[in-house]
Amino acid sequence: TFERVWPIIKDGAASEADFQEFGHATLSVLGKIALSEGEKAVLDNAMSWTLWELTDESERSTLIANIRNFEKLKAEITELSDPTYISSKKELSDQLSPILKISNLDVRSKILPLGLASADIEKLSEVTVINIPVVMKKYLVHNQSFLTDYKFIGFPFHYFYTAIFLLILFVGLCWLYCVKTDQINAKLEIID
Repeated sequence: TFERVWPIIKDGAASEADFQEFGHATLSVLGKIALSEGEKAVLDNAMSWTLWELTDESERSTLIANIRNFEKLKAEITELSDPTYISSKKELSDQLSPILKISNLDVRSKILPLGLASADIEKLSEVTVINIPVVMKKYLVHNQSFLTDYKFIGFPFHYFYTAIFLLILFVGLCWLYCVKTDQINAKLEIID
């Protein structure tokens, strides 16, 4: 999805649906625990800008104010279980999830408030434009091989191999073990 919508977004020809798909992909990567600070900053800028672009002009000042209030609260809390923090995070999530067409049951709606930054929200920074393809490729690449591309009896070969072939191989090895054990027992005249 990212590879399809990024060129459209970069060229300035993106529709609302393209921005939403871009936001979904960005949120999916923002949920990764292994992000470096630099990667997170790039994704935060992309996510914030996406919401800026999707928000009606009359509501943009409210959006920035809500994000700034949450950032301030986030900086002041000492515990994640702080009720004010939890309710503020939920309110921001409830406000912004419909813009991206994300259900409240979707885990990405819980990540959304944490991936916003009020700084440079009105534009994609040059750092973001340069680095977002690199970050997204790093975390969204699916390593394919002939095992995943080749079909066998209508299934990807790796599925058949792990679900069927390995099971048959295990049963075959058990049978071979029993036969060889019986042969050795007979040769040594051991009776069960």
